[in-house]
Amino acid sequence: MISLLFSQKNPIVLDAGCGLGSESIFFSFWGARVVGVDLEEEKIRVAEKRKLFYKDLIKGEVKFVLGDIFEVIKRQKFDIVWMNEAISHIHPAEGFLKLARQQLNPGGRVVISEGNGGNPCILLRRFIETGRCSWGTHQVQDPKTGKAVRYAAERLFSLKEIANILEKAGFSIGQVGLTQFTVFFVKRYRVFSKTIRSLEQWLDKQKFGRLLALSYRIEGKAD
Repeated sequence: MISLLFSQKNPIVLDAGCGLGSESIFFSFWGARVVGVDLEEEKIRVAEKRKLFYKDLIKGEVKFVLGDIFEVIKRQKFDIVWMNEAISHIHPAEGFLKLARQQLNPGGRVVISEGNGGNPCILLRRFIETGRCSWGTHQVQDPKTGKAVRYAAERLFSLKEIANILEKAGFSIGQVGLTQFTVFFVKRYRVFSKTIRSLEQWLDKQKFGRLLALSYRIEGKAD
């Protein structure tokens, strides 16, 4: 993201599902003009307070918007659409990415950072917590308009699935980064750290490593 921010002068960034505004504020440190959007009123309230706290470091602009991301993205063109653990909640994801492609300026980028829906540990954890491996959707209320908004409950995509969706939406695939597979999250235990590091370095060289990655970052190019 930093290299993308430096490649353009004062890029306009949409932070879809901005939460407490961490990335929105950070991007503004580098001169970006950022629109952060979220459906949770309390998160937007906290993000606004954080923006005031960091005002002396902000070189660009930050605007936080409470509302439906589908409506907000229609209001203007963007150079970059950033989604950190957000595409798993935006429904339908396919429809949003098609809309994002339309609203990006020439040469624009979509960057998605997300948990890998194909990771066996994530699937097992999901099954233990909910008794199922499928991903559900429901409706929430837009606090600004009162309208019903479709919302996905951790609808995680595998890297292959999200790449296919991006391509169908009209993007070409750019850079891809992986956070490698960690056996049952044992990385937190020091006694396993050396073994796990060796395993991850080995997996990084294998083609099937992408299937096991814990999370991914993928860039969709609107060239």
